[in-house]
Amino acid sequence: MSLYLKIPIFIVFLLVFIGWIIASAYIFKKFVTDLLHGKYFWANILAQCLAVVGLFGFVWLLSFFLSIKLILLFILCSYIGSIITGILWRLIGTTDIPWAASGMWTGSELGLKYPWIFPCGTILNTLIFIAYLIVSGIIYFSNPIPSSKATLLIFRYTVIVMYGTSLIVILPSLISTLSSRNLDEDTRLRMLINQGGGLITNALIIALLFWSFEITGKGYNLEVGNISLAISPILILVVFGYFVCTILLPYFIGAQQAKKWRINLTEKNKTWLNKLLEVLEFPNPSQYSPKLEQLQMDLVSEENQLVKNDAMIKLGVDIDAMDTTEVSSAWLERNLIEAYKDSRDYEPRFTYLDFIRHLKDKIAEIFDELEKQKKESEKVNIAKAFAQSYRSKKDEIVKELEVEHKAKPIVSTVIVGLVLAIIVPILNELAKWIWLTFEQKMK
Repeated sequence: MSLYLKIPIFIVFLLVFIGWIIASAYIFKKFVTDLLHGKYFWANILAQCLAVVGLFGFVWLLSFFLSIKLILLFILCSYIGSIITGILWRLIGTTDIPWAASGMWTGSELGLKYPWIFPCGTILNTLIFIAYLIVSGIIYFSNPIPSSKATLLIFRYTVIVMYGTSLIVILPSLISTLSSRNLDEDTRLRMLINQGGGLITNALIIALLFWSFEITGKGYNLEVGNISLAISPILILVVFGYFVCTILLPYFIGAQQAKKWRINLTEKNKTWLNKLLEVLEFPNPSQYSPKLEQLQMDLVSEENQLVKNDAMIKLGVDIDAMDTTEVSSAWLERNLIEAYKDSRDYEPRFTYLDFIRHLKDKIAEIFDELEKQKKESEKVNIAKAFAQSYRSKKDEIVKELEVEHKAKPIVSTVIVGLVLAIIVPILNELAKWIWLTFEQKMK
């Protein structure tokens, strides 16, 4: 191809690349918004199509290589992953927990604690995109088009850029969310399942990357046009290692930390009730008022410390005090507020904060009721009546602690792992049969 033809084609590539980035940003926002409202199916389909169009569209513009079979294989793997996810979601049952809102709210904590991390990711991705355009231009103008060498190199760097930049955006927040002690277990398990369902697509991408680097290995070779994808032990090891390090390990860490955190907060609830019962059950009317006032002051101090030491609690308190009619129209702020309001009741930190606030208000009511009584005997009787009520609440907390101590979150993970181990090979063989049947008909 002559230079006069290459230049306008490369300009078209640059325009398409810029359009792809803009479209990706738009679809990402739509996906998040639809996810919060439980209607993310079409946004998910658009995101998958955009990824496929970007990968193969850029390769085609720069090398004139286009494999319909390979595109269909990517789409097939994506649907197989969706089937696996759907089956596992059915197995764990439905829930009233807004898992998308919980995941978004918990994931936003990383950006709040480390404000530099997401801007740095954006800058890094921008530099990678610029480097990709430069490298692609060098390959494009220094090699004959079409040629096997140019196709191999363009495929290599296109896969690295598209897969690498997505990991830079997704992984920090994903790992932080999965390992968070404040994420509810249902949301954590669903996130694990979602990522497990994407393993087949990840394996295909890594196999394509291996082909572009001419990394071969013993195993099953999937011939797709002029491309040979090796399903080798090294590929399985890399995919499994990626899943363990970035998904499974953070899940286990988060599940164990969350259990300890919930027990710790529930123990604190029991401690506060013990302090209240010590006041109410001890028949000393002259000490009721000063001790209740001191306990109330301790609760106020605890609440202030929570707000002061935890940026997410402070943000939540600010949102609670905000006039929603005056909320900024900014996309991120609007969705973050919605995620907080939907997931607040399932967040252990805010459950503990609500407990403190509720107990503080109840102590004020007890104080007022005791102050109305003139006779000491009446104060003692009223104090005993309140004590009986809070003794029952303490017993409920003790039962909660017993259940929490016996809970084994790993069991659900093992079940999911076993189901994955059974279903994935079956669906994998089914996919091979479908593909071979389709390939024979195409010949």
